[in-house]
Amino acid sequence: MTTRPPRAGLLLLALLWGCSGGGEAPARPQSRTIKTESHPTVLQEPAGVPRTEARDLPGAGELELLGRAVPGILPLGAESQVAVYVALDTAPAPCADCGERSIATCILEEAAPECTVLVELGERAAALAAAGAPQRMGEAVAYPDLWFAEARLEDLAPGEVGVRVYADPAGPFAARTAGLARSLEEEEGVRVQVRPWAGEADGGGEAAGWCQAAVDAGSTGLACLEAVAELEAAGTPVTAVSLAEALGLPGPLGSGAEGLAATRAQAEELGVRASPTWFVQGHRLRGAQSAAAIGRLVSLERELGAAAAAAAP
Repeated sequence: MTTRPPRAGLLLLALLWGCSGGGEAPARPQSRTIKTESHPTVLQEPAGVPRTEARDLPGAGELELLGRAVPGILPLGAESQVAVYVALDTAPAPCADCGERSIATCILEEAAPECTVLVELGERAAALAAAGAPQRMGEAVAYPDLWFAEARLEDLAPGEVGVRVYADPAGPFAARTAGLARSLEEEEGVRVQVRPWAGEADGGGEAAGWCQAAVDAGSTGLACLEAVAELEAAGTPVTAVSLAEALGLPGPLGSGAEGLAATRAQAEELGVRASPTWFVQGHRLRGAQSAAAIGRLVSLERELGAAAAAAAP
């Protein structure tokens, strides 16, 4: 009697034969290293720079053009120049005229010649590369919103950071904004300016008008914001008389209509739509911000500003 192998064993032998290609050696993978035309020997982006999908590394011509706009790039070695370019090409340009372009593309295409912060960000990245800190370039040039030259504070000392905030004294975040602004004001090398503001739809912004009148009389927007918060916490109605008394000014306070109108016009140009709206060295941050979020930007600006001041001739 002939013994036949079990059916399961035959099936297993057939599967193994089929997968091995009938006994032939398996073909090699049909792939090869793809090299870019402009950088035939560069196979990956420099260390410390976030990878970007579907972006070519720059050619010598692009680096030369970028170096003309950002002179700090020129003394760097080839690898560092590429690292700076990639960092600038990864971060969105914080200028309205740049549209959806990256910082590098907007500089090369000269799409926003009046947005001088682009070159400043380029020089910042170049300085970090020269200092051997390329891993910080991404953080140092990427901002969540637009930049406005008009929102920078005037007469800042070298290395000093200017913070401006537009805030409604009667808004729900007024007390929180006042506390954060005061903590920043107490830091060395930081100057804070609070502009009383209220949207047209906010009942005319009566409290903002009184605060503007207080500023016109020699007080500050921050002091007025704090006084309103203290009156509300004590359960005292905020009026032109009570606010003047809290600020040590003769009362009652005026409407501040003219000054408030000028502030609203400027705020409109800066895209202020909500209270508070922050500007750190001209970089806009809309809405209530945590101390950590504002503090990180202020610390970064202060550190890099101090380094730039030290490197200046």
